[in-house]
Amino acid sequence: MKLIIITYPENITAYRLAGVEVVQPSDNKSVADILEDIVRKGSCGIVAMEEDFFKRIPEWLTKKIYKQAVPVLVAIRSPRRWLKEEESFAYVGSLIRRAIGYQIKLKR
Repeated sequence: MKLIIITYPENITAYRLAGVEVVQPSDNKSVADILEDIVRKGSCGIVAMEEDFFKRIPEWLTKKIYKQAVPVLVAIRSPRRWLKEEESFAYVGSLIRRAIGYQIKLKR
């Protein structure tokens, strides 16, 4: 099982540097559509998304996901601006640690 991040365009590069799969909502694909695809495929264990996106999930979809227990949904608040590479890795690492419960080493 893997981790998928749903985030804003300006944060995609930082998460990809950390080796995480990233998805961005668009005009054609809403957060709900993305989550439905993830649930249907069944290959993701954790979906972390921006708090603003979390609020857009329809209640019926949230209930369906919580009932299945997989994927685990985690609301995050990414910085609006990334400073240095080291700070980016540290921040992403702490988010992942909080989501899965243990420290992992991020590849550079």
